[in-house]
Amino acid sequence: MKETLINDNLLEEIRTSRNTSKWHNSNDNKIVDFGYTHEYLLAYRTVDDIIKKFYQKSFKEIYTTEEWHELTKLAKQNKNSITNNSSFLIKGALHNRENLWIKIGTLLELKDKFNLNNNYKYLSDLKPYFKDYARGFKSGYNQFLNVIVKPHLVFKNKEEAAPIVFNYITNNSSNDPITTVSKDFKLKLENGEYELDYDYLDGVAEGYLYRAWQIIFSQNDLFLPIFKKYLNGENTIQLNKTKLIKDDILKMQNILIPKVSLEYVYDFFSVLIEPNKKGAFYLDPQKLLIFIKSTFVEKQPIPQDFNVKLKLDKKDIRSIFRKFQDNCYDYDYKKTKIKRKYFDIMFKGFNGFEAKSDFDKWAETNNKIPTLSKPKGKYLVGKGNF
Repeated sequence: MKETLINDNLLEEIRTSRNTSKWHNSNDNKIVDFGYTHEYLLAYRTVDDIIKKFYQKSFKEIYTTEEWHELTKLAKQNKNSITNNSSFLIKGALHNRENLWIKIGTLLELKDKFNLNNNYKYLSDLKPYFKDYARGFKSGYNQFLNVIVKPHLVFKNKEEAAPIVFNYITNNSSNDPITTVSKDFKLKLENGEYELDYDYLDGVAEGYLYRAWQIIFSQNDLFLPIFKKYLNGENTIQLNKTKLIKDDILKMQNILIPKVSLEYVYDFFSVLIEPNKKGAFYLDPQKLLIFIKSTFVEKQPIPQDFNVKLKLDKKDIRSIFRKFQDNCYDYDYKKTKIKRKYFDIMFKGFNGFEAKSDFDKWAETNNKIPTLSKPKGKYLVGKGNF
């Protein structure tokens, strides 16, 4: 890793290489034991082609048609030839190929734009990120069942758990199953120097997804009917009969903004579950509750899709989240990096926004969608402190 230059050659190597352990140090403890890796499970467990195709769809997109055709030909001779392209092992943690490819690609763009060639010359210059990612990946991988699955179980059996796992990889919506969050690198300015700005939660999310697919590969007969129903256009969310209950959520604590009640958060964003001027709904009630619980209570946002084409309503929706910042600013304990905090409430909670362009346009708002005013009275927690 020390002598590996961050350049176009590295980007191409990530895209095409099948040496998943190339940058692994033997002194680093592997978070996922070999017998539980996706590579091993796909090679030695019976996994239906329907499940495999959904799993491969993500990283299939980074190959040309000719390259993928060649890989599928090799797969007939060596069943590992495609699955080997799913992850890289660095600092003991597994990196989705697509995610790592996108991050290095955006870093190359940032290096050119901000003249950072001396800051991030070698792959080893990214050790702080890889260490932080590994810490998050380990937490997500080990805690997936406790954090994502068990809170929604009633009878605590695997038949009940399967739809919860499936709903997680589809972002609790009608999205195709995903294998990675695939977020860009960002920059922050510290003491006049540009530094990489990355989130520990990125690693957590990747750990969650890795564990989810591991469970799916280990329980083919349990998950195959769910994938088939999804393939036939059935709403798989309804397979999970344990729904989030509004009254239960509103009794929880707002960990992200402790002085503001979750009742205010719900009432403020409930405009998104009301029909807009076109008669469409931006969200359904379950998505709103998922957003509130994962973002404000658990501080582990679950990215979801809006029910409309975001491109047509992006500024309207972005304006709602910016207004939320304006309303809650006075009640935030920390006044530093406020813009980033409130932008991430939107960016990490919902798909379709761009890390740079939407952040740059954060102040460009309109008043097309009316929202609540600043929180008062019952909407505040610990009012005696004000």
